[in-house]
Amino acid sequence: MAIQRITNRIIEASLIVLLVFTPLARGTVQVWAISIAHFITLVMLTAYLLQITFSMQLRWVRIPLDFPLIALFLLAVISSFSSIEWYASITALMKLANYIILYFIIVNTIRERDQVRRVAYTIMGVGAFLALFGMIKYLGGICPPWWDYGILHKGFAATYGNHNHLAGYLEMAIPITIGLLIAVRKGWEKALCGFSLFFLCIALTLTLSRGGWMSGILALGFMLIVYLLKTKKKYAGLTATAVAVTTVVVLTILSNTPVVERLETLTHAQDEPTWQSRRAVWAGTLDLIRDHPLLGTGPGTFAAAFTPYRPAGVNRRYLQPHNDYLHFISETGILTVGIILWLIVAVFMAGIRKIMTTNSRLTLGITLGSLSGIVAIMVHSVSDFNLHLMANAILFTVLTGLMMAQVKHGEKGDHDTT
Repeated sequence: MAIQRITNRIIEASLIVLLVFTPLARGTVQVWAISIAHFITLVMLTAYLLQITFSMQLRWVRIPLDFPLIALFLLAVISSFSSIEWYASITALMKLANYIILYFIIVNTIRERDQVRRVAYTIMGVGAFLALFGMIKYLGGICPPWWDYGILHKGFAATYGNHNHLAGYLEMAIPITIGLLIAVRKGWEKALCGFSLFFLCIALTLTLSRGGWMSGILALGFMLIVYLLKTKKKYAGLTATAVAVTTVVVLTILSNTPVVERLETLTHAQDEPTWQSRRAVWAGTLDLIRDHPLLGTGPGTFAAAFTPYRPAGVNRRYLQPHNDYLHFISETGILTVGIILWLIVAVFMAGIRKIMTTNSRLTLGITLGSLSGIVAIMVHSVSDFNLHLMANAILFTVLTGLMMAQVKHGEKGDHDTT
């Protein structure tokens, strides 16, 4: 038992370090930062293997995502054999393995209530820091040279190099912060969560990321509807319908207004991809998929494979198609479509079932917050590549792990959610 406690502490501490390090290291896009992230995950894996070895038993928590994740990794490995660029494919496979290992470790070791709280507070705390630091930097305050990217990045991006990627992080941090508001009972904890939530929302607004706004609003609408249905409040069905209709109207207005584009030209670089250029690149990506339908071009090879398919009039080089789904399919083939749908269905079924059956405030808050954050980044991934940024992909993985983890209950006074 002593070994288990020690290894669990190592795993939790490493996870917290990973959550803090990856967004602060400019989103973990540079090779050195990616290497450190791999090392931290390796420390967690080593501690978990030591725990299994000394306990002389493998306690594997079976969850609905086991088979689709294994299928995804096997498909990526098979696709690598026909890769047009071996080094890029090996690098991409290492990242995918990192996320899958991290997910399974979280599900199998983060089982205590206090562990879940600490991980959730870490996500909220990092998000609040990014929001506050971003405001200071945006308003011309003192900014360390490490995070001062010059005139090409004048927008609200905090430690990130791109405002859309910061928005991707914030739109996942906001729901988990609301989830903590649902879970905690002490006045000072609620005040802390409310204070953090205020700055997170202001920061998401200042990013001027239309994809971030739309994703955040949709996720919050989803969160409210599910919460109302769970708590069975009077007129919950009518209120949920009104929220859904309002959300659709707001999203429609946001998606069509030219004001955001005009604001973006005042604060961001002029060579940022427009909606028109994104659609042109998506069309080129579809042509790439048609030419490599079965196994794709190999994980991590889009930048090299796309050059001959770049549409006329698109002058900049695209390393990503600004659509995570098309990106995955172009590199690993059309079989990925089935696995993605499998994963989405499994996540939503497990999350909704857990929300509707639990009587624990903590489980309700963390599960609802995690699932809503997953909804946000999945929507945003239609028009960006947040899941190809390691910091955001790791947060997405952690949220999925927290949502799927079977947390031990028994705390007095916790079972009063309905």
